[in-house]
Amino acid sequence: MVNLLTVSPAYGRDYRSAKDAMADWKAGKDFKAESMKVHGYLSARDTEALKADGFTDIMIRYSNLRRGTLFKI
Repeated sequence: MVNLLTVSPAYGRDYRSAKDAMADWKAGKDFKAESMKVHGYLSARDTEALKADGFTDIMIRYSNLRRGTLFKI
């Protein structure tokens, strides 16, 4: 079963490509959670806690939130 968490770049950042968004995720930059279960800011450093909460996938929104890239955690 897929349990998806959608996040958006924090602090006014945005990306032109999925590659740029993933690079910042892997670099540990902050993203804002868009979920009823998770509130606030998180980063790749929180991956183990997200897995423990049952999340299996993350969608990073980019390009003014019009696009997204999905990956397994």
